[in-house]
Amino acid sequence: MQMSATLIIIVLTCVISLIAFYQEGLMEDLAMYPYEVRTRHQYYRFLTNGFVHANWMHLFFNMYSFYWVGQAVESIFAQINSWHYMFPLYYGLGIVIPSIPYFFRHRFDPNRLAVGASGAVSACIFSIVLIEPWSPIWIFFLKMPLILYGVVFLAISAYMANRDSGTGGGIAHGVHFWGAVYGFVFPIILEPSLLSRFIAQLLGPIFR
Repeated sequence: MQMSATLIIIVLTCVISLIAFYQEGLMEDLAMYPYEVRTRHQYYRFLTNGFVHANWMHLFFNMYSFYWVGQAVESIFAQINSWHYMFPLYYGLGIVIPSIPYFFRHRFDPNRLAVGASGAVSACIFSIVLIEPWSPIWIFFLKMPLILYGVVFLAISAYMANRDSGTGGGIAHGVHFWGAVYGFVFPIILEPSLLSRFIAQLLGPIFR
């Protein structure tokens, strides 16, 4: 039985993250470290940061979320593009592209580090928002359509990114924001008709 790309990515991420938990310095070596990218040209960090996590809880929530949304998005890409490696490419770019604004914002700050697959997971969520905007999602016993969740998520991420811009630590909320934008736009680039389909669904909501 062939493993899906989603499961392969989860296994790879878990293995690398677990090794980094116990091998001193590895997490910092793979993290998105804008200052080191600028001064030492360590461009590999744009990708490797998505395969290490800050702790067990960070790893669990990212991979648990990715397990549910990743397989759905992988199925979507199988329908709109037959290239076998399109979904892994999409996921990799979901790590790299959200890291670019983070790099330019913090490239002169030697105290800024970012790790985790949150940008790619956010991308997957918003690709589903594009395809099925009125699908329900449960947030702490509250049922809401995905499109509403998406608007709230973007607003909170943008606010938190701006609020945390002057601090040296914390979650990279800007990565969440740009991951979401990327996840919405990338499928439209592959299949432009998805945009008109999305607009039609917004104008004719179907609640479930």
